[in-house]
Amino acid sequence: MESKYKLVILNPYFGKLPEMFPYWLKTCGYNPTIDWIVFTDDVRAFDGTYEYMKPRNVRFIQMTLATVKAKAESVFGFFVPLNRPYKMCDFKPVYGLLFEDYITEYDFWAHGDMDVLYGNIRKFVTDEILDKYDRVYTNGYLSFYRNTDEVKNWYLTLEIKPGRENWKEVFSSEHNWEYDEWSGHLGGGITHIIEDNGKPMYMVKDWANILPGYGRLSYKDHGIEVHDAYFTVSKDGIFVYDRKTNGLVDEVSFIHMYRRLPSFKTQANVDTYYYLPPNIISGRNESTFVNTLVYHIKNHVVPNIRIKGGAFKQSVICKKK
Repeated sequence: MESKYKLVILNPYFGKLPEMFPYWLKTCGYNPTIDWIVFTDDVRAFDGTYEYMKPRNVRFIQMTLATVKAKAESVFGFFVPLNRPYKMCDFKPVYGLLFEDYITEYDFWAHGDMDVLYGNIRKFVTDEILDKYDRVYTNGYLSFYRNTDEVKNWYLTLEIKPGRENWKEVFSSEHNWEYDEWSGHLGGGITHIIEDNGKPMYMVKDWANILPGYGRLSYKDHGIEVHDAYFTVSKDGIFVYDRKTNGLVDEVSFIHMYRRLPSFKTQANVDTYYYLPPNIISGRNESTFVNTLVYHIKNHVVPNIRIKGGAFKQSVICKKK
């Protein structure tokens, strides 16, 4: 789909690239008019491991977390305790500054995640939307920002209401504040701050944010509520079907797998695959109740028991002191 706007999605990822990386790459390739840049220290991105499956619109840049930390300290002028990759989430709204040397040719830049699969993004993020809004989408897993000095410096120039997160505190803290999105439980991150200041922001939810749950894929966005779904992923987009009726119920711009990473039962080089609990598969009938149950026990029940057991043990220790 032709557009007058050039878009790039920035993806710093430090440590071993995730198992779903080839599937992520495949869906980037389904969007040839959008570019992706992966900043990583995983040597497999440069030794040929992923080269054969990398689409033309994806670029790998060798970089370390220490390099980003040094850049952040140079931009903000104070010590930044950026020692864990997950802390990068708080810096997403300023990627336009941290990676500014890589985005000069683009009209919009975005921060993205790798626990997503992309559909036909241009079908949803149209020129009409980009004409009107300086920010498109409001969450950490994908948000576009207009590539201007004004927008890149929103963190610094926008008025911060009492109780909202303060960028200086966020960037100088080791803790994760979820500053990149709403974060209402912590006072409100950049999305609330942008909204407070009346800046044009596109807030339609046209994606599927997969919720953790037993034996099913469920989400509730943009007026659509699906409790037991499966998805087809191909160059035509991502389509949602009711698992009971096999009826088409929705099309989404992307899937965000919130704490619901699948098992992979097919190669990433197939043209169309299914995302159906608990697997990414090549055929709709390959998922069974048994492997769904096993997946749920392994990935949800056992970890929850461990967490609750650890909390109980800690409370007993504290009482003895």
